[in-house]
Amino acid sequence: MQISKWKIIQFLMVFLMIISSSILKPLGGWLGETMNVRLVTVILAIVCLLIASLPAFRKNRYLNFCTLLICVVIIAAYIYSDKTIWVKSRESMSLYYVLLAYPLFCTLINQAWNLDSMLNTICGVTFLSYILRTSISLIQKFSGVLLYENIYRECAPENWYRGGFLRINPPCFTIIIIPIALYMIERQVVARRKVKYYLLIASALAYSAVIHGSRSVLVYQIIVLGCYILFKKGSSKRKIAMWVLAGLLVVIFINSTMFSTFVETFTNSTGEYAGSAESRFASVWFFVPKFLQSPLFGTGILTGEEFTFILPGGVRGHLSDIGFFYTITQYGVGILIFDILFIIKGFKTALLASKVGMTGYQYLAFGITLSVLLTGINIDWFYPIFTPAIPVCLAVIEYIYQECRSVANIE
Repeated sequence: MQISKWKIIQFLMVFLMIISSSILKPLGGWLGETMNVRLVTVILAIVCLLIASLPAFRKNRYLNFCTLLICVVIIAAYIYSDKTIWVKSRESMSLYYVLLAYPLFCTLINQAWNLDSMLNTICGVTFLSYILRTSISLIQKFSGVLLYENIYRECAPENWYRGGFLRINPPCFTIIIIPIALYMIERQVVARRKVKYYLLIASALAYSAVIHGSRSVLVYQIIVLGCYILFKKGSSKRKIAMWVLAGLLVVIFINSTMFSTFVETFTNSTGEYAGSAESRFASVWFFVPKFLQSPLFGTGILTGEEFTFILPGGVRGHLSDIGFFYTITQYGVGILIFDILFIIKGFKTALLASKVGMTGYQYLAFGITLSVLLTGINIDWFYPIFTPAIPVCLAVIEYIYQECRSVANIE
């Protein structure tokens, strides 16, 4: 039995999704270390790209340009940065994930991997990762026992607590899991099959609110969910009812003590959220001028204390506090072009899907793009906790675009 190269890539992609979600880390061993997982991903990304490109290279201007652009950015970073080769390689690993987009797109467009099947896999590994991370935090809270440091220390400082819970960064696909789960709900014919996706959405919201303790991520998830509900195809009466209900809920929430407490967290100078908004503005003030000094290549790769600063007033900031500029500041205008192209492509794809009547694809493309855009205000999608989601975003958007364009040409 002959196995196609696309099936090989599909197998490697599933493996990468599993290890990127930290599901195998409790088993220990070599893949129990985050850096080893990222190294394996980089190697397999290059392997998948070579397999997909040979012997026939499928012409796709958008993904080909994205791949070429990232390669140029990586090469420029190696030349321009003054760090050692090992440090350059370690810190630029997030960019290599983009190389997975083209092979993943090829598996979809060649029908080796069904889009629904791939998204269902993402939902499955993300849900398991939520359970694992939540269990670690709850066990610590009620027993004081810390389990699996290789998970709770992923891009996180020591003693990272909020509201009495050990904070653990979310699974990598959290950035796009809400639109994916909503799309999968619409694809199910049998009602009981929708339950697991509703549970996934509830888990994502609860995790952001309690375990991760991220106000911004929670707000962005609610916005994406709200946009889907309000703009979902349906009768005019239903839409009016949804708008009225949403308005009532907003009014009730604004007049609640919970909202007052929530707003105060952005301005309080004491407490667990102390100065977070102030530090973000300070980070913009500190790092953006550095980027403007050399916009073409950025500041070069930063490490350790170079990410942080302390103003005379005692305000401490970090480069990761200013969203998209986390990577743009270091690597220059090439990343800015990459981000802008994706956002334009995403909304363009959603518009095309709407024109050809493919509403499921329309909401999926719109939801993914909006999720990346909103989250990027606060956390860059090239930040290590989210990078495995980048090739999925690129490949899914391009696949939807090609499918919708085919339908448009037929019509």
